[in-house]
Amino acid sequence: MFRLFLAAITLLLIKPALAIGISEITVCWEEGLKPPYLMLNEQQKVTGIAVDMLNEILEHEKIKAINVLRPWKRCLEQIKTNEVTLVPNASFNEERAQFSHYTKPLYETHLVLFYRKDVFPEQPQVKTMESLSKYRVIGINGFNYQRYQKKIMIDTGALDRKAQFAMLVAGRGDFAAEQLEVHQYLDKQNKPRSLALDYIPDPAQGTQPFYILVSKAFLQGNELASLIDKGIDRWKAKGLDKKLVEKYLALPEE
Repeated sequence: MFRLFLAAITLLLIKPALAIGISEITVCWEEGLKPPYLMLNEQQKVTGIAVDMLNEILEHEKIKAINVLRPWKRCLEQIKTNEVTLVPNASFNEERAQFSHYTKPLYETHLVLFYRKDVFPEQPQVKTMESLSKYRVIGINGFNYQRYQKKIMIDTGALDRKAQFAMLVAGRGDFAAEQLEVHQYLDKQNKPRSLALDYIPDPAQGTQPFYILVSKAFLQGNELASLIDKGIDRWKAKGLDKKLVEKYLALPEE
């Protein structure tokens, strides 16, 4: 009897995921890829910084991940009913917190405003929300722009980043609100642009943390979020997250 007790305690200490009965979950990744955090490899499998981190954390806990690729809005709809258990690459949004547990930040990016250099030969002096409100800002449908506190009108007609920058190039807006690291990666891959672009820091917020949403409809959702938090802490304590970023892309200068 005592041996059985010791075995149970050992199981709880070594593999919490097994102890609480989590063996397989579905992870919903957005179709609008986000290099270098979310990409597809030659076999059309998801890869990238966020994918590598989450896969290792789940594998460490002996949890099998079934990765699916779906439109962002569908991921958010399906996590409400636990049709999918995890939705990574999510910024904080109070509405999402009603149906999801938030993990600790998996990573953060620098928020910037891209602009056409032929429209602004000199760097535009946009350092406050008030000054930004005088311009047309292009976003992406379904993305979180709560940082603007409804003080800035955002055109979210674009369905993805390609469409967003096509609108900027076409002159349908003055700025494209984006994440610097995504475009640094595209530059690294020598993606051609039809017009010269530059960027300035977003006056609303300098950096944006991104989390993993865990379905509240999943019975062990709170426990799963805690396990992922421990994995994130382990990565950051060992500096593994920075090494992974450096593998894909050099960190931007502060």
